[in-house]
Formats: sequence, structure tokens, C-alpha cells
Amino acid sequence: MGRNNDIETRVRRVIDLMHSCFAGVALEDGIGLREAEALSLYEPVDAVMRARAADLRIPWEDLPASELNVCNTPFVFLDKRGFTFYLPAYIVTGLASGWRTPGPEQHHWVALEALEIAVRYGRLPNFSKPQWGAINQFLSLLEELAPDLTISDSCRAGEFVALRQLVSAKLH
Repeated sequence: MGRNNDIETRVRRVIDLMHSCFAGVALEDGIGLREAEALSLYEPVDAVMRARAADLRIPWEDLPASELNVCNTPFVFLDKRGFTFYLPAYIVTGLASGWRTPGPEQHHWVALEALEIAVRYGRLPNFSKPQWGAINQFLSLLEELAPDLTISDSCRAGEFVALRQLVSAKLH
């Protein structure tokens, strides 16, 4: 029981960190999920523009969980502003709604994969030091919640290690 309470406390702390460190982050003119999905499907320009117009441009904290499901490849086609906007939403929604059931359908695991892909292709945004700290706490929490999922195969393990090293370097 004590370990579960400790994990609950750490989950809450990561959620609170995401809220405080990413407060005020706005999508503004960035690429949103619907636009990213249209781009991933190689839609014509007019369809991409319609998708862009449909993207919600509200504070990330107010995004409904259903909004995070509108795109099959959410982070691949986002620009850095979109990445910075949606990352905390995926982390917070995933941790708040189902961290006990790790798997690819959980939003926080999507966020982890997005971070790994961004490292692989050199597409990480210029997060602030507090944001890097929040991401570091998120990664530490994932290691505790499901070490077998974060390092289950050699490719994934290598990407996770590279991500941890990069985040550590940004903090020092």
C-alpha cells in the first residue's frame, strides 16, 4: 500500500510540474493535431487549411482528452510550437487517466515515443530549463512505473538512454 501511495504522489507531482512549467504555452500559429493529420495523409492544400482552421487554439490545459485522439501520428508532423503545446497535454491526460495500465493506447506513452522520435531526428523544441526538469521527472516516473516498457528491446532501450542523457545535459 505504501509504494502505491508513493507512486500516486509522484504521479501527482509530475502532473503539477507539467501544469506549472508549461503554463501559458499556446499553439498560436503552430501546427495542430488536425493539420498534422492532414499533412500525414498528404491532403491537398485546401484540406490542410480546413484542418488547420478546425484545430482548437485554446490553452492546452483545457483540451478535452478526446481531442488528443484526432490524429494517428500526432507528433511526427507537428512543428516545434505544436510539439511544445501538445506534449504536456498528452503527459497529463495519460497520467491522470490510466497510468496503471501501461501501453501504446495511453497518452503518456505516446508522449514518450514522441520524445524519443524527436531525439532521433533532432526535432526537439527549445524547452526552458523548468520544462526540461518536468520532462526529466516524467521520464524518471516512467522508469519506476514500467521499467520493462521503457527498455523492453535494444532499440527502444537505446533511444530511452539517449533521451535521458539529452535531458540530463539540458539540466546541467
